[in-house]
Amino acid sequence: ANGWRLFLSQRKLRNGNGKCLIEVFSSSFVELLTGLLELSPARRTCLGEARVAVQADGKTRESALESTWILEASDTCESEAASTVATTTASAPSPLTSSAAEDVAAFVPEER
Repeated sequence: ANGWRLFLSQRKLRNGNGKCLIEVFSSSFVELLTGLLELSPARRTCLGEARVAVQADGKTRESALESTWILEASDTCESEAASTVATTTASAPSPLTSSAAEDVAAFVPEER
């Protein structure tokens, strides 16, 4: 991990006004990359596969899907989507903004 962080602190951005990668990347992104690039397979962050998450000794490996960076990105996307739907719904009702239950009901055939 030290080599990776050292690289990020020394590697400068192209056209970045002298800034290093470590200054631009968020700490949660660096943490995720550090886990994914771990040299030891037993300590390496997995991609969320159930078959590799639990090791033979019973220890659980970290999952990239549960990393702070992914969860933060997911929350941001959800809040942006919610504000877009709220804005669209407030300005003009559309069949595209109907509830999920209504969408599913439209494709399920009625019982005879």
